[in-house]
Amino acid sequence: MEEFIRRVMDAFLQGVEDVVAALCKGMSAPEAEMMIKERCDNLAAVMYSEYLEEVDRQVRKDLENRKGWVVNKRRDSRSILSIMGNVEYERTYYHNEGTGEYRHLSDDVCGITPHARITPLFRANLVENSCDMSYGKAGELTGRCAVSDQTVMNSLKKLKLDLPTSNDGAPAQEKRKVKKLYIEADEDHLSGNRNKRMRLEPKLVYVHEGRKRVGRGRTELVHAKYFGGMYKDPEELWWEVYWYIEQTYDIDSIEIIFVTGDGANWITFGAEFMVNGVRLPDLFHLRKYIVAACHGDKKLMSKLWKAVDSAERSKTFEILDEAGSTTVTKGQAKSVERCRTYISNMWGAIENRRRYYQEVVGCSAEGHVSHIYSDRMSSRPMSWSEEGANIMAKLRVKKANGESVSAYALPSTAPRFGSIKIDQGKAQQLCSEAKAMVRTSGKCLCNQLGNVPVLKGNASFTARVFRELRDSIAI
Repeated sequence: MEEFIRRVMDAFLQGVEDVVAALCKGMSAPEAEMMIKERCDNLAAVMYSEYLEEVDRQVRKDLENRKGWVVNKRRDSRSILSIMGNVEYERTYYHNEGTGEYRHLSDDVCGITPHARITPLFRANLVENSCDMSYGKAGELTGRCAVSDQTVMNSLKKLKLDLPTSNDGAPAQEKRKVKKLYIEADEDHLSGNRNKRMRLEPKLVYVHEGRKRVGRGRTELVHAKYFGGMYKDPEELWWEVYWYIEQTYDIDSIEIIFVTGDGANWITFGAEFMVNGVRLPDLFHLRKYIVAACHGDKKLMSKLWKAVDSAERSKTFEILDEAGSTTVTKGQAKSVERCRTYISNMWGAIENRRRYYQEVVGCSAEGHVSHIYSDRMSSRPMSWSEEGANIMAKLRVKKANGESVSAYALPSTAPRFGSIKIDQGKAQQLCSEAKAMVRTSGKCLCNQLGNVPVLKGNASFTARVFRELRDSIAI
């Protein structure tokens, strides 16, 4: 503990001396701000180094919990990158005579693996930042020391996606009772990094109770919950959605579940999977096909849309025949056929929309995919592996649900992480020693100030400040 106070005192006094020197040199406020931030980070690194060494001392004293482990080497030095910068510390190397194993037990307690270059929290923060920026930028901006984009990618690949969420194990809440639920679904389209023609399609599904107005021209979803990732079998995704609904809502009170999306088969499967599920069309995609089929003829477009909106099947296909007869190019003809096929496949959903017209709230799946997935994964030229796309999609979904990505990633980065345990007697003794040293820290600081080299030189503003600080502490 004495060594801890001495090292912290040295770092603190160095910071004070630099601040006074900045005033003497006439350093600008932004320059002084950067310098003070650097000094504070250095102080924090010293404190964290001392924490790691104190953990090692407590492990070494705890003979009962380290039975079978004998000291093989004392003061084995190591450096590791933390969010505060590079940290150098010493720990004890142990040998288990029964198993023949060698380990640094204090590193195990702190979750630091044998060949790790960065601390568990630093790695978890890299994972969180990589959700909003490229791997390269996350490596540069997360901590004081930059790491490579490969290190960031490796941190993501070490995640265990089946870890329990922060809500698991929480007391059960009363299930909500609603008559209607809304499920909206869509997917993003990514480029594969091995085969450029391979398209990766991370799926997104979210459940909500409707929309409420939060401002002029603005609405938000009520109790929205997001699900997503790369699912080879859509049934796995829909089971996740179903279990959430069952655990959150009173199933018996739900009269209808509207499932809205484009014409993808996996979305239609979801409507059939849900009890009382009703398939609805996504108007964004429906309008897109109608606009393409009318090839710029606004009058024809208006007629076709009114027929579809009224769910008049025969009139709709008559208008499509009319659109087909006016095509000039092969591309226009294909657009008409694609629209015909899409409307034919979605006709049941179109009729459902007409039947439940008063209860339908619209679909914003395209916007949610853009905000949750595309903003990070496809809005700029980039390619993904299937594993990387799955991990990133699930992390983006967790962030959309308001969960802490770094807290989720921490157990994966430090599988042996644990707390140092000190019995009550030792804890009270340690606290008493710390309090006694704090009470005498004024005298220690005064002695340190008396040894500052600037006091031994000629009179200056810096020397006068240190003398006043020393005298005030001595009083």
